[in-house]
Amino acid sequence: MWPFKKKQARPEPENPFVELFPIGSRFNYLGVNMIATGHYQVWPGCGVYPRLSADYVDAHGKVQNIGFALSELPALRAENPC
Repeated sequence: MWPFKKKQARPEPENPFVELFPIGSRFNYLGVNMIATGHYQVWPGCGVYPRLSADYVDAHGKVQNIGFALSELPALRAENPC
């Protein structure tokens, strides 16, 4: 018999952004149209955290990136009802 226990797989952190805003989906935030580009952020030494990344075009025509934390989820839901 093998003397070591099998490693338990770590459960993936629960992330409500995955269901609400799939990658590539468009949504609105404060009157700006955005496209979802990611669902997680990796902090070296700390782990993986749920975070919605999105791209948008600013007033000068440049593509900008923005991130939304879980604390901003109620505002995102209010502007983008399912």
